[in-house]
Amino acid sequence: KINGLPVGQHPEVCALLGGVFNTRPPQPRYVFIWDVQTVLDYIKSHWHNSSEISDKFLTFKVAMLMALVSASRASAIHHLDVRFMVRGSNYYSFTFNKLHKSWIRGKPPPVLKFYAFPEDAELCVVTTLDEYVKRTKSWREVNEANQLLLGIPKPHVEVKPSTVSGWLKEMLKYTGIDVDT
Repeated sequence: KINGLPVGQHPEVCALLGGVFNTRPPQPRYVFIWDVQTVLDYIKSHWHNSSEISDKFLTFKVAMLMALVSASRASAIHHLDVRFMVRGSNYYSFTFNKLHKSWIRGKPPPVLKFYAFPEDAELCVVTTLDEYVKRTKSWREVNEANQLLLGIPKPHVEVKPSTVSGWLKEMLKYTGIDVDT
């Protein structure tokens, strides 16, 4: 206490912190925002047929579409587990089985749903997930892996959130978006 007042309520301390705030106001964390349409156009022009693209580009495509459709962090996408996956008639549903930032203790685990986009199959996350799950089925059997997204090079192990972030950044580089700004 200073002069009988808690430090955070003392007028001189409050004035000092107010002055610091005025001289150094908060800045936005990200000053550059990229255009989502650029990414969608790239996918449509280069990776439109999921069954014909390489494992690497299919993985990039599915990770990017899941990130865009759900607005989820790479760490949340990384946690998706095929054991807690439900394939509905026009959606995929994933229940989280591990703690992550959006899970509030005492509440039921969050569910992430990806709905079909029948207007454009080339950009449909469900169609892309169908191809990815089919193509990676043998990888899961060999490694007994349950994570949805698996490493691209053999032995196709489960990946870390930083790997998913790296895939998203690399995908942006392919589209011509400068991720270093």
